[in-house]
Amino acid sequence: MNTHANRFHSIGHGFVLALIFALAFWSPIPAKAGDKSEGKPAKMMACCKEMSQQHEKLIAEMKAQDAELATQVAQMNSAPDDKKLNLLAAIVTRMTEQRATMNEKMATMQDNMMKHMMMHAMHDQKEMSEHSAKHEKDAKDEDETDNSH
Repeated sequence: MNTHANRFHSIGHGFVLALIFALAFWSPIPAKAGDKSEGKPAKMMACCKEMSQQHEKLIAEMKAQDAELATQVAQMNSAPDDKKLNLLAAIVTRMTEQRATMNEKMATMQDNMMKHMMMHAMHDQKEMSEHSAKHEKDAKDEDETDNSH
């Protein structure tokens, strides 16, 4: 059971690292005054913070579930032989319920994270396109000015 729990926590930590990397890689460029997208980066960063808090809550839930299961296993191990099978069945049932619930929560969180990362990517792409268009316009204006002299 410990090996399974450790592997599950490793997956959870991998998820955190992926989230941190994604947020660092796609962190938004601050909006300029008067920019139409003003407020969007702040809104996205608030969403990033909320997602991080949800992940922390999920980790806390997992730790609480691990503690609950450890208590149940200790009770089972110290129980008389004629009670152990029923306690084992209760533990397996509880683990199955926890796993199904956790898989659902993690799938939802991953889906939300992917959507959020796409928002960052689209915002950054728009910023880069606008930046490139401005440089192209400046270069064209400079060429026209040079040709008119």
